[in-house]
Amino acid sequence: MENDTSNIYTFATSSVYVSIVNNSGKVGLGLALIQWFVYLGNQDKLRFNVMLICLGITIAFPFFFGMTQRNFVHKVVVDFNKSILSLSMFRSNKIITASFDDIEKIYIKGYIVFKLPGRKVYCNSAADHKLIACLNKIMLVS
Repeated sequence: MENDTSNIYTFATSSVYVSIVNNSGKVGLGLALIQWFVYLGNQDKLRFNVMLICLGITIAFPFFFGMTQRNFVHKVVVDFNKSILSLSMFRSNKIITASFDDIEKIYIKGYIVFKLPGRKVYCNSAADHKLIACLNKIMLVS
């Protein structure tokens, strides 16, 4: 018996964007180290408090960016054969699987928001009309 994949739909964010989000902390740390070494080489020309502000921004921005992205998904798989929705998360690469009956609500507020038991998960593909049409088959997207 063959697997019927005609009722399985996959919607994914570009791999470049996924790499940027998943590695933003490493890039920020690398930039901070470069800034520190530049400061050490030019201590007489650069002011210390300006350098600390630049370092703080360079380290804080990727940290907060990563914190906001941990509740976002980069891939949505809708399987109508098994009545399952699979959500692949940024940062942790964890896959959340929920049956259609477990989904409390799906709505759009700038992002597509999946309200699951105990948590909200966001998808930044609100402009993807095919995804929204597919989600409307599960329940009415408000």
